Amino acid sequence: MSRAFPELAASRHAEAVAVAAAAADDLPPGRTSAPEEVATFGALLLTAAVAAAEMGEGREALRRAERTDPGRLPAVLLERRSTLLIDMARAQHMRRDTAAAGETLIEAERIAPLEVRYSGAARGLLGELLSAGRPAAGLREMADSLNLAA
Repeated sequence: MSRAFPELAASRHAEAVAVAAAAADDLPPGRTSAPEEVATFGALLLTAAVAAAEMGEGREALRRAERTDPGRLPAVLLERRSTLLIDMARAQHMRRDTAAAGETLIEAERIAPLEVRYSGAARGLLGELLSAGRPAAGLREMADSLNLAA
């Protein structure tokens, strides 16, 4: 992703958001869109969401991420679906919506368990959600399956 968006690699997150968002705005998929078009649109929104989340802009990250339906991404892109959901959960947590963050993280794990298992962001978020008190049902089970101390 950083090769396609040198702004992101250079920590120019605001510029990365602007470039990725503008490109996505030019490619909104329709009902007859090819899977490749939907995947490209999703990748652009994911890039914008990640850049916005790294800037601590939870609201902007969610706004961008919610414009794509992970279920519409081709089945071969399960890790992309899961990554999108992990980033959405991080943005929800930034906005202090821990219940939604927990539910979204659980959905990411349901879709692609290995993506969550090996994602440092997902594991870190899981730890934060567990320590925040009253975690969503299923988070403790997820922590057990990932061998994380709850």
